[in-house]
Amino acid sequence: MDHIVALANGGADDDDNLRAINRDCHKEKTQRESRRGGGV
Repeated sequence: MDHIVALANGGADDDDNLRAINRDCHKEKTQRESRRGGGV
């Protein structure tokens, strides 16, 4: 499961902020967010 808005960026840990994505997409999203310093 993926937090649409990362918890570290104030995202909630509830169903409205979660989505199912595959491992490769999650890794790519995490790396992209790390490079730009945040979620979404």
